[in-house]
Amino acid sequence: MDVHNHMKLLQTTFPEDFESDPVVGATEEDLQALIKRTRLTLPPEIQAWFKITNGLLVGTRRLFGIRSGNQNRTGSPHYRTDVEFTYSFLPEFLESGWRPIGSDGCCSHYIVPLREDFGPGFPAVFHDHAGLYEPTYIVASDLEQFVKFLIKDKVMNAALPFGESNYPAWEWPFDREVVLSKDPSILNFKGVPLPWDT
Repeated sequence: MDVHNHMKLLQTTFPEDFESDPVVGATEEDLQALIKRTRLTLPPEIQAWFKITNGLLVGTRRLFGIRSGNQNRTGSPHYRTDVEFTYSFLPEFLESGWRPIGSDGCCSHYIVPLREDFGPGFPAVFHDHAGLYEPTYIVASDLEQFVKFLIKDKVMNAALPFGESNYPAWEWPFDREVVLSKDPSILNFKGVPLPWDT
């Protein structure tokens, strides 16, 4: 997964976020234990991402990791980045084969459907907390593109004066032209709404 340059940009722009909580990846043992506990396989790209960072805060958004034997996540301010913490109060995600990959900080989640619900591949989908059983809209064609979009969104917002928004100059995922210029493969998936159509 080629997101290392984006991670470097994030760390350079927000060094204070990483001083007390350095980026540490999951081990192969962590991954295999998660697969065993949840009985859900993990596509290679998700395994690769967990090995880069085992849980991360990006502004108000959380990117989830794995409960690790050598990390006391319940004693950390970031314990809620544990993917299984989400399963504990949203068991329907596990039952549906949805892998939570992050949250928006407002009780809604980004998920990857692991059973290829919308065609071949593993897109990132936004799930509004108001609708328990149906994803709200697709946000990226795969996990790598999702991470790139999320980090760019965070960095661009930080460059603006306090209180200002980056909209409409950068509106991910609702700006059709911008999203398709970076991620045309998002159109390959069927049965899930596109964000600019919602």
